[in-house]
Amino acid sequence: MSPIHHIFSRRGNVLLRISALLQVLRLYLPNIILIGIFAMAFLNLSQGADVLTKTSENTRWYPGIFVLLALFFWAYVVWYSGRILAYLENGLFLLVPGLLFHLPRLLGFYIYSLFVIAFLNTPELLGNRLNAMALCLLLLAYGVLYRLLNLWIRIGSVYFRKQFGVALFSKVCGLVFWMNPLVIIVFGLIRENRFSMIAGASLLQVIFIFLVINRRNIKEVWPAQKPMAFMERLLEPLFIKAQGKIPRFEEFTFTVFNLVSLSALLIYCLAIFYLPFAITFGTLGVILLALGFYSGLYNLLKMLSMIYRIRLSFFVLLLMLTGGLLFESHNIATIKTVHNPYHQRMDLKAYLYNWLQRHEQELADDKVLLLPVIMVHADGGASRSGYWTASVLGKLDSATGKAFSHNLFALSGASGGSVGNSAFFALLYLRNHNAATADSIRKYGMIQPATDFLKTDFLTFTLARLLGPDCFNTIYPFTADRARALEYSMEYGAGNSVLLNGFFAQPFSVLATHDKVPYDLPALFINTTRMQDGLPGIISNIRPDSTVFGRRLDVLSLLPPSQDIRLSTAVVLGARFPYLSPAGCITRERLDAGKHKVRERHYFVDGGYFDNSGAGVIHEAIMEINRLIHNDTLLKARYGTQLNKLRFIVIHITNTPYAVTNFRKALPFNNDLAAPLLTLAGSYTSQTSVNNSRLENYIHALYYRDGLLLQAGLQESYYEINLYSNNSEETYAMNWSISDATLKRMQTRLNNNYRLDTLIRQLQKLIPPRMP
Repeated sequence: MSPIHHIFSRRGNVLLRISALLQVLRLYLPNIILIGIFAMAFLNLSQGADVLTKTSENTRWYPGIFVLLALFFWAYVVWYSGRILAYLENGLFLLVPGLLFHLPRLLGFYIYSLFVIAFLNTPELLGNRLNAMALCLLLLAYGVLYRLLNLWIRIGSVYFRKQFGVALFSKVCGLVFWMNPLVIIVFGLIRENRFSMIAGASLLQVIFIFLVINRRNIKEVWPAQKPMAFMERLLEPLFIKAQGKIPRFEEFTFTVFNLVSLSALLIYCLAIFYLPFAITFGTLGVILLALGFYSGLYNLLKMLSMIYRIRLSFFVLLLMLTGGLLFESHNIATIKTVHNPYHQRMDLKAYLYNWLQRHEQELADDKVLLLPVIMVHADGGASRSGYWTASVLGKLDSATGKAFSHNLFALSGASGGSVGNSAFFALLYLRNHNAATADSIRKYGMIQPATDFLKTDFLTFTLARLLGPDCFNTIYPFTADRARALEYSMEYGAGNSVLLNGFFAQPFSVLATHDKVPYDLPALFINTTRMQDGLPGIISNIRPDSTVFGRRLDVLSLLPPSQDIRLSTAVVLGARFPYLSPAGCITRERLDAGKHKVRERHYFVDGGYFDNSGAGVIHEAIMEINRLIHNDTLLKARYGTQLNKLRFIVIHITNTPYAVTNFRKALPFNNDLAAPLLTLAGSYTSQTSVNNSRLENYIHALYYRDGLLLQAGLQESYYEINLYSNNSEETYAMNWSISDATLKRMQTRLNNNYRLDTLIRQLQKLIPPRMP
């Protein structure tokens, strides 16, 4: 039997065989790692399963075609570029011919297998996700299938050639080759059906094995001879350099390989630079294209390194390191302005005066027993948090006839919580200050326009930048980074039919308060964290005093006077969680003690690193307001005992599942080497929980057996509105893109939430509706 039929070497002793095996694995390690990452993301993570569900929900005619094309591209690139590497590793090929012969095929084959298994593993298909044992059995079954397909196709091909001749067999191979685009188009056109993806990928998988085995028989029936001849002449120097290692019969397949790669690169460039196409294309297609691109790029660098006997990867890394030292690739996006007005914002004290002035009628009305001062803080959690937060706020406002927003004092959040808060804030702005949109908001309420905006796919365009030019921006930042792509998705990704489309592109200064100018919107706090020292920062429409807000940094004060930022930039600056969004850099010049200009760079990341719910800001604001109510002589002189009507109502909007931590034995590796990292990762959640508990305990202590609250029939003054119920086993994917299936479940939870309904009833008792 030919040595290529034995995958593992039978030559030499055990150590020699193991050494040869390790050399082969090292050769293909990047490809194996990329396939492993795909498997982990789509077989293990709820986010991956939700991306697959969203892919199957797409109603456009072409995304399915591009997804199957991207899958074909990745499998083809991994196999064929890996095959070229095997030819160039001639010495290793003599040691383990079977492994180098089969491994590139196996990698390509298992790309299709993992794609099919991932779709089978979606909860919407089988009801429950497959367990680890079932996944392992499926993977083993595909290994057996690979072996059987190789055997059957090889035997069948030999038999056909003997019975019907080589010429007819070449035509059959040509027909099978053209089945690839046919399968991609036919099954890609079937919309809103995940079975089309499974069936299409399975057929492509069988065709893949047939053509890999019989590829030298295809050239004779290829119709486009002139383009192929041109490509062959173009690629001829590469074959000359590798002469004697790459067989001449591979020249045609190598040319087809480059044509397919060029087509995929053009599609990928569209996804990188054209937002509407990226959103319609979908996350899965972009990931498959990117994986194929990087698999091919690594193998190409490896191939050129072997041919020219120089380690090109070293020089690429050197360029990236040098470029990173010379250029800043992650500056935040700014807008030029004559002079930004952020130093003129109201501070908390001035904003309190403004808020009380808006409520003087209720304060003076003896029929009004109690005036709620509503404070909201919202957990992070990408679009899941944003959608849930905006939905809860919208329902509270609609159910109370605008009374909720009238009594709303502050919104605080981090990451996705800030996105939801900002979406609600934007709708309040449009309702109060834009006559063209006010009627629409009054007609449809706050929930529909907010959810229409937040169900937008913010992920795909961002991911295309992350897996595309951002990897090379460290050499030279020739295009906007992935954080700017996320901002742009929030600005214009929703489409023209959505009310909030374009609003997040507004300068943040338009939404800011101004001293001595009446203001009818709540205080908005977007929490962020400075990377260099972990100091918490705030981006706010009021001016945060560090003596009030626990040494928190006023981020807007760092901007040069001639620069402003968009609302999207402000929101994303508090939602830069690795690795999807890098730390955003604000460059500031100041004079040192010697009157010399010093350039400072401040890098900001997700606010959740320090406080993932914004509870700390709300707690400090309440304490300061409470101090002013009791000690400020101007307030006492103006309102007197009317201030006794004020009562804080704190609403914590969260999307964190109730879970019990299992304390198990730590592995020695974790204990000795990873303990600091594991502790820091755990403190991320614990610190937020402590902030939440501190705020809740403060409110309970402040109003313990409060007579006015009891008289008003208010059961409590701190409300937690959680997406998850106490005993829920459901999962809601935390991502910047959410499937319609998940959104429907979230909507059901919104409509059947006892805590939310209780809060609405309490607010309806306290404050009369303000609807016209």
